[in-house]
Amino acid sequence: MKYLGIIVFSLIFSSVETPLEQVRNQFPYITSFDEANKFIEKLKNDSSPEAKGYNAAMILMKSRYVKGPFSKLKFFKKGKKILDQDISENPNSIEIRYIRFLMQKQIPKFLGYNKNIE
Repeated sequence: MKYLGIIVFSLIFSSVETPLEQVRNQFPYITSFDEANKFIEKLKNDSSPEAKGYNAAMILMKSRYVKGPFSKLKFFKKGKKILDQDISENPNSIEIRYIRFLMQKQIPKFLGYNKNIE
């Protein structure tokens, strides 16, 4: 009976997703400005490098959904700056580099954010 309690307890806690895991799972399916804001809000208390990377990606994604070229450029520059800074602080993090790769593949080439894509 004791072991059954331990198993049930571990199953309950292993099935609870952290905010970072939720963002990881839903990241490719974000389709609006509000969804990006929702995930930014979920990650605001997480200071891990990966959370910062996803936060930067959400800001980059917000540039897709705002109107006006100046607003789009503002969100793009802000997200790019945060993401590049996070990569320079954590150069061995594959996940952050992968986030940058995904963003670089989706961003138009004329913005010049396709360096280090290899």
